[in-house]
Amino acid sequence: MNRLLTPTPLPPTRRGVLDLMLCGVPAAVSFSCVAMTAEAAAGYVAEVRGEVTAELEASRRVLVPRDTIFLGDDVVSGSESRAALRLGRDTSLRLGANAQVRIDRFIVDAGGVLTLGGGALLLEKTPGSSGVLQIRGSFGLITVRGTGVFVGPSNGVIGIFVVHGQVQVLGGRQSVVLNAEEGTDIAAPGALPTPPTRWGAARIRAAYASVT
Repeated sequence: MNRLLTPTPLPPTRRGVLDLMLCGVPAAVSFSCVAMTAEAAAGYVAEVRGEVTAELEASRRVLVPRDTIFLGDDVVSGSESRAALRLGRDTSLRLGANAQVRIDRFIVDAGGVLTLGGGALLLEKTPGSSGVLQIRGSFGLITVRGTGVFVGPSNGVIGIFVVHGQVQVLGGRQSVVLNAEEGTDIAAPGALPTPPTRWGAARIRAAYASVT
């Protein structure tokens, strides 16, 4: 099962001219993209199916494998589209169709913050890796440590399911802790998360299928 969760690593885009070319203008006359440097890079694109775009400071680009992902990027997938991103050394991220995620903050070995604006994602963080990631959205806040977790539409609600490790889910001022193979449901923004429960095999398969 883990074979489906972690995209095959690819080398990141070279720094310098190639980064500036992402803006669609020659490097010699590009000034608006100065911030898109190695210091601002959060990761890279490992796989793409369909159309997936990223927008940073009103500059929109269509993503292809090996493209750099930058801090502040809003990554959006179209209908019937999929994407696999690699963030740092220890984190992979898969997006399903009609997903929107912002890379608010990411520091290698120190964690970061992702905001899920819609759709489904599957985040895989290497067990034992350092740093804490947080996923924010209308459902609340998820704190991730060395964990694989699915977040997205499932059975008519927002479902959160832990592949391995442990996460804390805070929603509607109530917190629940999920261990491996446990999930919780959030019926609507502001609703309380349900008590942890084991998901059935069919529901797990459907969750994976929505992001792979």
